[in-house]
Amino acid sequence: MKRLLTVGLAAMLLSACGNEEEVEEKTAKITSKEYNKIKEGMTLEEVKTIVGGKEKSKDDYGTYIDYNFDGENGVEKDASVVLEFNKKGNLDVKVERGLLYPHATEASTEEDTEEDPTESLKNHIEYQLTEDDDFNIVNLEVNEDMGTDTEDDKIVILTLLGSENLTAKMTANGLFENSNVVFQSLFENTDVEEAVLFWQLPVTDSKGNTSEKNVLKITLTRNTFEDINWENFDYHDYESVADDYMELIQFPE
Repeated sequence: MKRLLTVGLAAMLLSACGNEEEVEEKTAKITSKEYNKIKEGMTLEEVKTIVGGKEKSKDDYGTYIDYNFDGENGVEKDASVVLEFNKKGNLDVKVERGLLYPHATEASTEEDTEEDPTESLKNHIEYQLTEDDDFNIVNLEVNEDMGTDTEDDKIVILTLLGSENLTAKMTANGLFENSNVVFQSLFENTDVEEAVLFWQLPVTDSKGNTSEKNVLKITLTRNTFEDINWENFDYHDYESVADDYMELIQFPE
C-alpha cells in the first residue's frame, strides 16, 4: 500500500512538472509607470520582470532588435512602446507613442493636410486654362513675387503652345487675341501680382528641322492689367502697353 502511494505521488509530481512546462509566457502590455521604470542598459529579462510578460512582436534589423509592446491605460487608446536592444542584449533606446503624451492632435493633422497656397493657385490656373478655355500648357510656374510690398503676392510664368492658322498673319493675330483671354483669366486670381506669358509655335530652322520654340513674350503687372479697358483694348497694342514685350521671331505687319 505504501508503495502504491509512493508511485501515485511520483506520477502526480511528474504530471505537475509537465503542466508547468506547457504554460506559455503571456504577452505583456506596458503602463506608464512600468515604462518609467524601464532604463537603458537593462536586459530583456529585466524588462520582462517589470512588465510581467513577453513582447507582442519583434523586428530583427541585424545590428539591433526592436521589441514591440502595446501600451496600457495611456493617453491614447492605441498607445504603443518600442524597446530597441543591441546585439549584446542591452536596451539602447525606448520610444513610446501615445502612452505618456498624445502623438497626434486635430490641429497638427489639419496643418499637415492643408494645401500649399502656391500649389493651390497653380492647380486653379491649370483648370482655368485647360478645362474652361482649352489652352495647351507647356509649362507653368507660380512663385512668390519678392519685388513688391503686397503680402503673399504671386508671379505666374506661363508657356502656352499656340495654334497655326492659314497664314502667318492670322497665326500672329490668334496669339494676340488669345493673350487677352489668358491675362484676364490669370488676373481673376487676386494674389497674382505679375504674369509673364510665353507663346510657342513650331519653327523650322535653316537645316529644315522643326521644333517648338518661344516666339512671343508679354509681361503684365497687376497695375498695368487694371489700367487696360479690356472691352475696347486692341490686342495689337501689347507692344506699347505691356510692361515687357518681345517678339522672338518676326511677326507680319
